[in-house]
Amino acid sequence: MTSEYSPKIFIVDDSEVQLVLLEKVLLNDGYHVNGFLRGNRLYTALLNERPDLIISDIDMPVLNGFELVQKIKSSLDTKNVPC
Repeated sequence: MTSEYSPKIFIVDDSEVQLVLLEKVLLNDGYHVNGFLRGNRLYTALLNERPDLIISDIDMPVLNGFELVQKIKSSLDTKNVPC
């Protein structure tokens, strides 16, 4: 029995339409995808699970994309997660 590794991607976008479209494209290409509508929700999930990649919108309320990446890169536990 062989098992193929499916890279895990976290996506954050405050536009649900954009988020769903990108999720569908990535799922069709075989990626495991977790989508979030808010940067702070992605960051909370990141404390429990490590994706292989994070894709972030820039212009979002509460925690914008720049702030989110800065927060991720400033933590010893998450600084090596590609964004």
